[in-house]
Amino acid sequence: MIPVLDLLIKDLMKEGIEYLRANSDKVERYFSMIPQKHLEDIQYILNNTNIPVLSGFPREENKIPCFIVMIAGEDETPYGIGDGIDERYTEQFLGQENYLEWDEEEGSKYIQENIQLNAQIRVEIWSDNAVMASLLYAIAKYCFLRAKTRLVKKGILLPTLSGGDLEPVPDYLPIFIYRKALTISCEYTASYHVGDLLIGKEDDQFDYKTTIDDLDIKSHGFYEGVDNGE
Repeated sequence: MIPVLDLLIKDLMKEGIEYLRANSDKVERYFSMIPQKHLEDIQYILNNTNIPVLSGFPREENKIPCFIVMIAGEDETPYGIGDGIDERYTEQFLGQENYLEWDEEEGSKYIQENIQLNAQIRVEIWSDNAVMASLLYAIAKYCFLRAKTRLVKKGILLPTLSGGDLEPVPDYLPIFIYRKALTISCEYTASYHVGDLLIGKEDDQFDYKTTIDDLDIKSHGFYEGVDNGE
């Protein structure tokens, strides 16, 4: 399994926006420290403004305001002596798979390997109005916080938030664009089958729980003994 994080975050953003639209009476509970007028503005935005969630940058003015979901960066996680994938995360409970065991998905007979990745998914807010940009930033933050538990259940480890303002891009569209961004940083495991290599059939890789009694000796160049004069 190789998670496609940007599309996952995109769907969770859409779900969060739709939830706020369906429960606009709760907006005052979710957002604080802003004047009553801006609470009403958030409700107005949710009820009367189309807020597309896009993969990549908008190309037309009618897509503004919008949320833009993109991969800010990914890199494989390094490990020190004695460390390993899944060992240092509280989300991994007893009985769950770890990198030492093969995935038994549908009785798979192929060797599986995992890698651990650091990832940053950025959601940018684009608007031609500074106040609306700030309100949309708060909505994006809510969507992230609401999705935290679901991300963990999907194997997304240690999600954390960061954010801030970005420089405007006056040469990208004919209108002036205010930009803010939220970044979710996390780690996750990507699992894959190693070609068509079979568990217990390769010289250098066996199932973690393999014993000598489990080996197919013939497949490794040996022969079975023959009774009465082997």
